[in-house]
Amino acid sequence: MEEYNKNRLDIQGLRAIAVGLVLLFHFWPQRMTGGYIGVDVFFVISGFLITLHLLQNPPTSKEKLIDFWARRIRRLIPAATVVLLVTMVASVVWLPESRIISTSKEVIASAVYVENWQLASTETDYLAADEAKSPVQHYWSLSVEEQFYILWPLLIGGAVIVSKRKKIQLKTAVGTVVGIVFVTSLAYSIYLTDTNQAAAYFVTPTRMWELALGGIMAVAAIRGFILRKHTVRVGLAWGGLAMIGISSFLFTESMKFPGYIALLPTLGAAMVIVAMADNLRYSPTKILKWRPIQYMGDISYSLYLWHWPIIILLPFIINKDVLTLPWKIAGIIVAFGLASLTKHYIEDPTRRSSFLRKSNLATYASGLAAIVIVTGIGGGSIAYSSYMSDTTELRVERAIKNDPCVGAGVKLQENCMDNEKLLSTPAFAKQDKSILYKDECFADPPFKKVKVCSYGNEKSSKRLALFGNSHAGPWIPILIDLAEKNNWRVDTYLVSRCYPIGIRVDFGLSKTYEDNCLSWTKRAKEQVIRGNYRAVVLSSRSMPMAAEANKNYIKNSSIKSKAYELLLSDIVSNGSNALVIRDVPEHKSNIPDCVAKNKDYSQCGTSRKVALEPDIQFDVAKKMNNPNIGNVSVTDTLCDDRTCAAVVGGLIAYFDHGHLTNSFVRTLGPRIVPEVMHAMR
Repeated sequence: MEEYNKNRLDIQGLRAIAVGLVLLFHFWPQRMTGGYIGVDVFFVISGFLITLHLLQNPPTSKEKLIDFWARRIRRLIPAATVVLLVTMVASVVWLPESRIISTSKEVIASAVYVENWQLASTETDYLAADEAKSPVQHYWSLSVEEQFYILWPLLIGGAVIVSKRKKIQLKTAVGTVVGIVFVTSLAYSIYLTDTNQAAAYFVTPTRMWELALGGIMAVAAIRGFILRKHTVRVGLAWGGLAMIGISSFLFTESMKFPGYIALLPTLGAAMVIVAMADNLRYSPTKILKWRPIQYMGDISYSLYLWHWPIIILLPFIINKDVLTLPWKIAGIIVAFGLASLTKHYIEDPTRRSSFLRKSNLATYASGLAAIVIVTGIGGGSIAYSSYMSDTTELRVERAIKNDPCVGAGVKLQENCMDNEKLLSTPAFAKQDKSILYKDECFADPPFKKVKVCSYGNEKSSKRLALFGNSHAGPWIPILIDLAEKNNWRVDTYLVSRCYPIGIRVDFGLSKTYEDNCLSWTKRAKEQVIRGNYRAVVLSSRSMPMAAEANKNYIKNSSIKSKAYELLLSDIVSNGSNALVIRDVPEHKSNIPDCVAKNKDYSQCGTSRKVALEPDIQFDVAKKMNNPNIGNVSVTDTLCDDRTCAAVVGGLIAYFDHGHLTNSFVRTLGPRIVPEVMHAMR
């Protein structure tokens, strides 16, 4: 037991390896493809050390719990707060204005240690999937650990109390709790990684088993488990490091992680810990105890905090799209310098402060003050950006009402000159979405419910349906305006990420979600057909891939064409007219971010050949030559013969890479309104 308690050179070296892997992965992701597993190594180390501490000092009273959490505050919050404050200020100065609100939200989430849940929600949000990474995204792992530090002493303390009351051996009670957490969390991690990998990567329940694995090592230590054979211990230490190294080079971001494959690096870390090979001949500690490695382990926390903001902000500071080798090396040097300063002038002084150590009240007050300051600055930034967006909204609103040449009007009206001055701003454009998002009208994964949103006169017999995925959603402002003017009712049947076609579609999620997408489409189609609609407006993004009933994924446009033909035929055969709006061009970058970064926003346009994806549904509607099936395209308002624009008539046309802004859609009325009116007659 005493060997576990001593200053472990191998664990400090393991910390250095973990932060080094993360550093190399973030600077050279194409080479150190699995370096992200450094975070998992950190989890195992933290789980081991914290569980060992709690077993030696069981938190069986309120005072002990308060004291434990106070030590965590002194250890973690000061450095984290300084980095957040510096990053927030630097973001306001150098990041594009379109990214300030999202960055501020993540700074606030990081300050209160829920950044992992914030990222889980945005990663699974189809519209947020192409958002550029924020400079505080790495705080997700700190959030997981902080949540662990809150929950773990409660579980351990509860196990200790139960063991005393039920006269169960302490080691058995705690071991049972830790084992249950390990097994259930690992099982859930495997399940969620397979069904929703984007969420599984960040949420706490899928990561607790990694910390619990370290906890198992701690329980083993308490029970007196120590390997005696030197050759076995040396072999375990080298084997564990080999498992970490193999994971670092063979794992890739495309793999379903964490899940069961995360056992390779985490078991490797556990093997190094249980080996206790510090003073053994031929052990890796002979290398790990090298002073530079030990020092890197000492500053690993601050180094982890600083390296990511540097990676994200440096390209904007030096005005380069990509960091070249000299700039990467410079970034690493700066990260080490800032980490060293933070360690010696912030981490150590606050952790050792006699004033704070004597007063838990002062510790909690300082921690709360740090959180309040960061959230206040982040909230102020959001408030200011929102105010500026509101001002822009009024300006855009006046322009649309008073100037027929604004937005698409410059292409649709005669004698219009393109407005070279931006009326909308990138920050406003990013938020310039239809009411459908506020009303939560889209079915998101796992696509279990067909949600119908209704607008206009709900009792009207003149009813229109909007059917499709997220690329249909932007057309709603025109339809709502028509409904209010003509006493109609508009119902929406919309889905995100899924392709509502009626055959299996591979869209990068699990088979379960693909099945659910197909089921959602069938149920939504049935409701549309039974809905007694005069007209159904359809629009969807083109599909990447589809399959026949035998579930073999194939790229065959004829199968897709037949599926769309069946969909349209079923709609019109049941008494409704159909109007298919061609999908709009798709850009390869986030348009508001690009416009914010480039004064010459024409650089944000995309080649027509690249941007204008095939739209089989639109092509089928034209070929069917059915008087009850109309079609309309707005491609000519966004593209010329060579390029599809990002800005038209002074308005930023997209709020991301491929969804039109609400303001721009409203200027497309002259093209869309006559077709809708015709379909409703």
